[in-house]
Amino acid sequence: MMAKTLAGCYGEITFCGMEGFQQLGTTSSQSVCVCVCVCVCVCVRVQECPPSSEDFREMQCAAFNDRPLVAGNSSQWTTFHGGSNPCELSCLALGHNFYYNFGRVLDGTACNTEPGAVCVNGRCLV
Repeated sequence: MMAKTLAGCYGEITFCGMEGFQQLGTTSSQSVCVCVCVCVCVCVRVQECPPSSEDFREMQCAAFNDRPLVAGNSSQWTTFHGGSNPCELSCLALGHNFYYNFGRVLDGTACNTEPGAVCVNGRCLV
């Protein structure tokens, strides 16, 4: 059994995996068959952040500040809310007329206004 937990004031996500292994037909004249069952559970606990906390998605965009991206130029980035997938990190280049999709947001990022809805592995879980 394996468990991975991501936690912060943005919430806590626990991933648990269990694998079952079974060998069948082990006589010398038979081949060996292996059956594997993988079950995954995701548990989410969301808690309120203090009012002075920076937005989690905003922090992820800011991580790309001053990194060369387009034609070697660097930008300052802020959250862009017009992207097609709420679990992708779409950021707007400040002072410019474009946004960029940096891929998936980090697990635990809120994906819509419904309380408790968070992105996990690129999917919005409610």
